[in-house]
Amino acid sequence: MPEAGNVSLTIFDNTGRLVETMTRAANAGTVTFEWKAEGKTSGVYYARVEALEVAKARKLILLK
Repeated sequence: MPEAGNVSLTIFDNTGRLVETMTRAANAGTVTFEWKAEGKTSGVYYARVEALEVAKARKLILLK
């Protein structure tokens, strides 16, 4: 991140249903989230990161 601000990570399952949302205030630099997927089934998930009016989504594959 180029400057301090709020960052949110939202996880969706393959059907588009909300699984979890994490939000935190972060300083400039690299921001790290740890998603604990205990109790979640193996499969495809989508992660959406939003910070400073920018959003990016990525596909995740959870294997257990």
